[in-house]
Amino acid sequence: INMLVGAMMKPHEQKLKTLEKKIDSFKVKISDTSKLKNTFSQLQDSMKAIEKNQITPLSVDKLKEAFKKFVTDYNAAATAAKKNVDYALESDFSSLRRALDPVAANKLGINFDKNGIASFEPSKIDALNSNDPVELHNYVNSFFDNALSPNLPFNRLIETGGSLDYRKDILNQKVSKLEKERDALNSKMEIYKKSYLQQFTNLQNILTQLN
Repeated sequence: INMLVGAMMKPHEQKLKTLEKKIDSFKVKISDTSKLKNTFSQLQDSMKAIEKNQITPLSVDKLKEAFKKFVTDYNAAATAAKKNVDYALESDFSSLRRALDPVAANKLGINFDKNGIASFEPSKIDALNSNDPVELHNYVNSFFDNALSPNLPFNRLIETGGSLDYRKDILNQKVSKLEKERDALNSKMEIYKKSYLQQFTNLQNILTQLN
């Protein structure tokens, strides 16, 4: 009887396992989305730190350190965007690269290779500062003018209530629905087991009487 009951319980147990796998999968996606937003936000913060140069000019050394951090954060964000299978998200991230002033980028030593990876030549800032500090200041101030626009798709990705927050909300809703389904099934497992046990016990009794 126990073997028969076990066989009847297997489909229910398999469904539980399937639900758990789906829940775990969505939770991984939620975690990845949070990490992605953090990576993008860190990049945005590094741009804002340089943009403050318009109000309080940074020293040349601090400016070079700020651009070095920008390049590091940009490459981390670019790598994260490429790993994501969402084409729309990758396209939104690409809007940032298109918004950067290419003339200022070249003058400030910011270069992008064919794979979209950024690099930085600090010597160009030193050269600009030696030749014309005012020109350096102007290029720095113009570099992120369009990149920090709130209407840029990249910035809308990470704003509160933006695309990434919406994605997390949808995923959380799916997890909540699956968890309710799992909990409901879990609560019925013992009922199913007792029902099958009773059915097979009754059948065994009938067969015993017939014999």
